[in-house]
Amino acid sequence: MNRDLSAARVFAHVALEIGTTEALTSARLIAVQRAGEVLGCGSALLVEERPDGRLGCLAATDDHDAQELSGIIRTTRDGPFRCALDDVAATVHVTKLESDGRWALFRRHAMAQTSIRSGAYVRLQVGEERLGVLGLFSERSEHFDAQAVDALDLLGAHIALALARVTSRSNAAHLRVALDSNREIAMAIGIIMNNRKLDQPRAFDLLRAVSQHQHTKLRELAASIVLTGEIPEAEHVRRAPAKLMPSGAPT
Repeated sequence: MNRDLSAARVFAHVALEIGTTEALTSARLIAVQRAGEVLGCGSALLVEERPDGRLGCLAATDDHDAQELSGIIRTTRDGPFRCALDDVAATVHVTKLESDGRWALFRRHAMAQTSIRSGAYVRLQVGEERLGVLGLFSERSEHFDAQAVDALDLLGAHIALALARVTSRSNAAHLRVALDSNREIAMAIGIIMNNRKLDQPRAFDLLRAVSQHQHTKLRELAASIVLTGEIPEAEHVRRAPAKLMPSGAPT
């Protein structure tokens, strides 16, 4: 009972540390570092499936084996990470890599390029949202016994919930920035339309032309126009008003 309570406290602390981290990249790095510490192994990797179907590394511990493995998964389509992503069972256990009959290509590269001899892998998922696969590795065969795999399964659930929270917060922040940028761009276009007597497409063309001429991001230029009400001039725009201004509009 005391051991279970102690483990629960550790898992909760890890989840709290991850969940209160602002940047998603930092939260993922904390996840692999803490998972390795809790399970007593130095190497850990967080992997996702990319849109092209290949696997890619989201975060890794700073050691040779993890760095090598992050390269191996990009060039092999089989392996325990893929298995944990695709199989019904979310946890995959590799007791002895040297004698494991699965994933021949992965095993050959891992045995040749790393000192990894055992591993445990858990899919991080909250509802339908898949957050990747967390893999832990050891130089010692049979490092991960049944108890360690069960612990990883529970720890993975805590980490998944925490990462889902950070991901949701990050997505919301990006959405707010996009909406604010779009609103400012729309407002800037309205100011240009009123000031220069242009229709909407030509007002946007002018805004874009000035942005390119001044090497300024469109949203930053729009924010400046909204703040000051002034429309910066670009020399090539002044020389070619006919392309941007409808016939009959005042010059």
